[in-house]
Amino acid sequence: MKLIVKDSIPAACATIARDIQSAQGHQTMQAYSTEDVLRLLSADKDAIGIVAFFLEDPRLGLDLMQKVRDFCSVEAIRCPRFVVRTPGDLSSAHGDVSGYYRRFRAFDAECIVAGSMEQLNWTIRKMISEQRCENGKPTFVVERTPYTRFWLLGAVERALFAIGPRQLSLMNHFAINFGCELSTVNLAEAADLTLPSVPVYLARLRQRFDETAKPIGLNFLGKDVFRTFRKDGGFVHLLCARVLFN
Repeated sequence: MKLIVKDSIPAACATIARDIQSAQGHQTMQAYSTEDVLRLLSADKDAIGIVAFFLEDPRLGLDLMQKVRDFCSVEAIRCPRFVVRTPGDLSSAHGDVSGYYRRFRAFDAECIVAGSMEQLNWTIRKMISEQRCENGKPTFVVERTPYTRFWLLGAVERALFAIGPRQLSLMNHFAINFGCELSTVNLAEAADLTLPSVPVYLARLRQRFDETAKPIGLNFLGKDVFRTFRKDGGFVHLLCARVLFN
């Protein structure tokens, strides 16, 4: 995983990035503008797991997160999580008169008061742990170079999750939205499938998982990893797995 620190003051940005990289052991890159953030995302894609930025203006902060989310949607990559370093407590009654704290939380952003590197590093460490330490689930590793490939991790080795182009589009959509309930219509649009063909390709993914998992000692079944269940009068689909992006 890589991180991005955005701050319009180069010296402050460099100091914070250096401190985070030293504390977390993950490459931490510097950005001075929204355009810099998008450029780094374009180069490293899913490898970017967290973007931490100083909030100079709430409207600009919301604009940054929306542009990152839109960019990731267009590029079909996993959207990074955000740490918002605020000059004051946005959650206070006075500070949230415009609902900014709630709007930032809607982006799943962590809001902390700027100034404490200890709190910043603790928050980032917690976020990394949340992304990587989901016990009791199989783990897929997404490899983007030179082409997108998926690997399934076993106890002592990994195996290529070999799937066709349509299944690859379906799997990629599951991966960048892992942990989210997806409708049949959503999967059909993402993989350019007809609605009746979605269950067919899901069955193929489950079968391929069973064929890949057993030789590397994984005691999971495809039907429990690629889950389908009824909800609100329709069907939703969920990838019950950890996903790591290289």
